[in-house]
Amino acid sequence: MRRTVSALLVPALCSLAFVPACGGDADTGSGGETPVVPVGGGDAASLGDGGTVGAADTGPRRDGSFVEDELADASYPADVRFTWDSGVNDAALTADAACAETSATATLRPLDLFVVLDRSGSMSETSPADTSAVWGTNDCNVSASPANTSKWCLAVNALGAFFGLAGQGDRRAALQFFPTNLELSSGVLPEAVPNECNGTAVGTPAVALVNIPASASSLVGALNTATPNGSYTTTEGAIRGMNAFTSTPANRSATRTLAQVLITDGAPTACTLRDNPSLAALIDAQRSQLGVNTYVVGMNGANYTNLEALATAGGAPVHTTQCAAGTASCHYYDVGAGSASAFSAALRDIQLAAVGCTYNLPTPSRGVIDPDRVRVSYQSGANSTDLARVTNAAACPASGNGWYYDNNTTPSAVRLCTSTCTTVRADGAARINVLFGCLRG
Repeated sequence: MRRTVSALLVPALCSLAFVPACGGDADTGSGGETPVVPVGGGDAASLGDGGTVGAADTGPRRDGSFVEDELADASYPADVRFTWDSGVNDAALTADAACAETSATATLRPLDLFVVLDRSGSMSETSPADTSAVWGTNDCNVSASPANTSKWCLAVNALGAFFGLAGQGDRRAALQFFPTNLELSSGVLPEAVPNECNGTAVGTPAVALVNIPASASSLVGALNTATPNGSYTTTEGAIRGMNAFTSTPANRSATRTLAQVLITDGAPTACTLRDNPSLAALIDAQRSQLGVNTYVVGMNGANYTNLEALATAGGAPVHTTQCAAGTASCHYYDVGAGSASAFSAALRDIQLAAVGCTYNLPTPSRGVIDPDRVRVSYQSGANSTDLARVTNAAACPASGNGWYYDNNTTPSAVRLCTSTCTTVRADGAARINVLFGCLRG
């Protein structure tokens, strides 16, 4: 059996709600149809996940001949068509041989963000030249009228607005600050503080994942409580903490996208790892092993060479809109002093980039999907193009089409390469078709 559902893919979204379908997979070895005995009035035999055929129905005949039968099923919408067949043993994956063939209106895939905000004393500064600010001063709460223009004040207000923004789909957020230990303000070296550099402290968030904007008040409360009084920039602890949080099974879901966001205004000044290659390796491992991307937001005072290395390792997309002066393109997001518009644009782009063009794999009603027998095509009007499968995001072509699994060992979603995703988003008539082949017995 195969079920076909067709609808247009709207351009500004990134996930497909697949409808499961799977047919009987008895191969004949010759590509011919295997007779199926009808249910109800004839000898009983299962015909799939919905609908039965009575003796008076057209369909498989007792003499062995086969008539393909399309059945209506009251449990599904009227525009859903069921076509029963036996799973033709085709050399290439086609609609005849597919375990599930689906094309449906896409919606933004649910998104979970773990945001980690730098609270070092330099965030108290009100301008790049202002180095006289006392650590912990220029604090403020989320407010319609911020108390000052420090980087800290602008950052917490921008995050507060983002957490409270409605109409952005199904989102959750968790929040933590670094460094976490208040003793750092008195000059205690982070290396001497338990759990500061190993990530344990940051990995336990100030606010765990909550729905936004419904529970934005808990996040705003944490922003209001925190102060910018850390004596050091413990970037290693922040990265290890993000990785620990996003590695925890309880914080992960196969049907949601999980990403981490680092916001900082400085280069590492403490912990063992301070160089770009070492810190970037921590981020790259999280992306390559678990599919968790890291996005980096820099404020005045940041070393953008450092941030570029981290953002590139994290799988952030290249762009030309928010890069440091004199840089044509980059992977991080520069928000300068932290203006509301710059922060808003960066967080919006991060949200879109994190979700990407991601399509959940369906759960077939019969049979088991063979992850090596999948055909993905992009249709624009009457033109259809098959997309090539690549190993991972790093193997995607700079231009051209391709797709990859979120996890090659236990895949749960198909992801389009960045260049393909860009094309699809810009095409109002785009449709993504995916055929899943069943494992053969």
